[in-house]
Amino acid sequence: MRVPTWQEKVIGVFYPSTCYCCGDLVNWGGHLCSVCEESLRYYRTKGVKKVSRNGLKCSVRACYYYQEAAQLAIRRFKFGRKIRPGKFMGEAVADRVKTAPTVQPDVVTYIPVAYGDHPTRGYNTAEVIAESAARHLGIPVKPLLRKALLTRSQHSLSASSRKQNVENAYVARGSVKGRSILLVDDVVTTGSTLAECVRVLLNAGAKAVWPIAYAAAGGQPRVDRDEKAEYNETPDQ
Repeated sequence: MRVPTWQEKVIGVFYPSTCYCCGDLVNWGGHLCSVCEESLRYYRTKGVKKVSRNGLKCSVRACYYYQEAAQLAIRRFKFGRKIRPGKFMGEAVADRVKTAPTVQPDVVTYIPVAYGDHPTRGYNTAEVIAESAARHLGIPVKPLLRKALLTRSQHSLSASSRKQNVENAYVARGSVKGRSILLVDDVVTTGSTLAECVRVLLNAGAKAVWPIAYAAAGGQPRVDRDEKAEYNETPDQ
């Protein structure tokens, strides 16, 4: 590890580094404490969560399981009004994309929120992650979706209710036709929201859509040994 200069050490006194998951102090320049780094559970490199939406089979990738350190990071980001964790989540998303050779997006987008959904937070968590991921991947980030309907919070709903809750809640916007899109969210549980947005983007003419989240909740993922055999391209591709 590079030894910090004396100027950087002075700056570190006034602006110390903290773990993006739990908020504890870490060595200068670090972003994870040893406890959180140890507890992060990688979502299998070739593991994908299988969900379906109106006959469309979706394979949703994720970086980590939604437990321990990843759960702490999400909670600080979503409810603690701490925007810094989102930047490291975006870096993790970019690293996950780089391990999947068949995922070759030319643009990054994110799950949008309706005006007034999160008035106290002041930012869309998925958008922050997407902006960071796009920067690390070297491709643009664009708002290719719009939330057209106000919906109930997915957090407290059953799996079947979640599907009904997001049905027709999103519409495509901007230049979608022919694009290969990385679709970003913070956490995936049943996958209903991501699957609905994938459907909307494909119906609007997207060439391919790859949904991904920083963390995945729920049971163990099924392992897809052949990543080429996925739903994510339009039938004529």
